[in-house]
Amino acid sequence: MTGDTPLWFGATDADRGHTAAARLLRPEFRAAVGPHTLGPLLARTLRGGLFALVEDGEIAHRRAVELSVGGGSNAPHMALPAILARAANSGLAQVYEAGEIEQLRWAVVERVHGWPLRILLGRRGLAFTGRRLAALGAELADALAALDTASGDLRLAHGRLTVGHIVVDVTGRARLVGSPVAANELGMVPDAIGLGMTLACAALAVAPDPRGLTPAALRTLSAALDRPENTARVQPVLRRLVQSLLLLSPEGFRPSMSVLRGEFARHMEGLPMGVPDPAWGRALSDAVRGLPPIHRPSVADAGAVINTLALHLPALAGTRALRPPPPMLLEVPPPDATTAPKLRLIGARPPETEAPIHGADLPVARVERGNRARG
Repeated sequence: MTGDTPLWFGATDADRGHTAAARLLRPEFRAAVGPHTLGPLLARTLRGGLFALVEDGEIAHRRAVELSVGGGSNAPHMALPAILARAANSGLAQVYEAGEIEQLRWAVVERVHGWPLRILLGRRGLAFTGRRLAALGAELADALAALDTASGDLRLAHGRLTVGHIVVDVTGRARLVGSPVAANELGMVPDAIGLGMTLACAALAVAPDPRGLTPAALRTLSAALDRPENTARVQPVLRRLVQSLLLLSPEGFRPSMSVLRGEFARHMEGLPMGVPDPAWGRALSDAVRGLPPIHRPSVADAGAVINTLALHLPALAGTRALRPPPPMLLEVPPPDATTAPKLRLIGARPPETEAPIHGADLPVARVERGNRARG
């Protein structure tokens, strides 16, 4: 294995690392965290993993446990259940309980059954153009506006909005998954920029690339929307709105989500928000025929989760004699005349294979029809 192999396993430990990672995917996997019992890994997340929740010996179908390594104040994390309940927005996956054991944070979250937008892009009949693209923007902005209002002084945000964090559920609704974080947390991408990036990817039907977010990559996305072969996908005014989000400065002015919701709603051409569109439902049904609405993580995903969490929960690797991972420090490389500035991890992996620190995946190629890239 390469790339996502657990980094604290040495070369001589590769087989042991592969075995430990594969163990997380087996149906019989169990581990205790706080008052809960974990089942197999369901998905890799930004700071850890999403695990099945075991209740009375059975896997829960509507709830799961999200594990992450905490940093800074735990107040936003502990307040998640109350904030998301107060937001009362169907576009936000709910959090039912939250807790912390030393630096390991856990949350019982809604288990959304559906298809990540990433794997839907380019599938037959699911073109995100015109009012369908505007509806996606309005729905996401509506969910983020509700989160902003409900979080009050804590100022929560999603912080890494990408096509991999949007799940189209079995009813056809766009759901935003991944627990919100403090808006000022280091390494987060402003939600307005993430929204623009997500909509540009949807309009262009492009696959994400795991190299992270750079100003140059955002400018490339913006320019791609103006290419002759793409201009027919999005009407000019809507295209300019998406491009304006792509070109925002992370430290500068950001439009409010309530304002963006209204702007996108104006381009929905009479399509009511929150009301299922029969034409979209038929297209979705045809496009996902034979594609189960359940994420299937890979052994590489499991290895990355172990690499992040095993120091705080050794049971994941089945041993207590593991070397800890290298320090995950943030560095901003000095400006270079030939390359765009980019945040990267120190000591995690070589620059040519580095992972994004914020979950913001950018596109480099069109999605092949029928491609089942991981969400």
